[in-house]
Amino acid sequence: MLNSELQNRRSTSFKVLYPDFPSITTLPRSVTLHQEMGKHDIVEIRYRSVTPSLYKSLQTGVPVEITWKNDKVSGVFRGYKNVVSFPIKQQQYRELKIICVGASYPLKEQSEKVWVNKTASEIANDIARKFKLKPVITSHPTRFTQQSLAGQSYWEKLNELATLIGYGVQVSGTELHFHPIDKMINQFMTVIPIMSFKDL
Repeated sequence: MLNSELQNRRSTSFKVLYPDFPSITTLPRSVTLHQEMGKHDIVEIRYRSVTPSLYKSLQTGVPVEITWKNDKVSGVFRGYKNVVSFPIKQQQYRELKIICVGASYPLKEQSEKVWVNKTASEIANDIARKFKLKPVITSHPTRFTQQSLAGQSYWEKLNELATLIGYGVQVSGTELHFHPIDKMINQFMTVIPIMSFKDL
């Protein structure tokens, strides 16, 4: 298996785009992607020597797209800017840190809804389409007389349903995956590049 700590700089690359601000082309110093089944994808983007104007431009909810690859795998992260920290105190490098949440972020919306005579897979499909995510779902035969959404988010409901039937849920790019846990592990077990370059 590829050692994630030792990756050739010639075959490892990444690009960060802000669709609402195409003029922002500065390459970040580093990008760290955190992925875990049942949780939102989180990305930390760090810039060095960035002007306050960039800090002010990137408001909460601004779309972000990151493409990355190494010599084994490639991928795309699509999400939304959530938090920006810009140090006030004087330092040699005034690093700008941006925290982004994956395309599952809108699923944090709370609502009230009742599904009658539906399987967990059918409910997951319904939620995916509501939020314009591509459903990549393994069907499950268990049919529920009634499932309700009350006082919780769509994301919490998806995880509750997944736990009931031994499934896992994850949003990858703009796809909502809802599969048995063993299939999820096999599908997403890969090497994500460390987005900082080292000579070998």
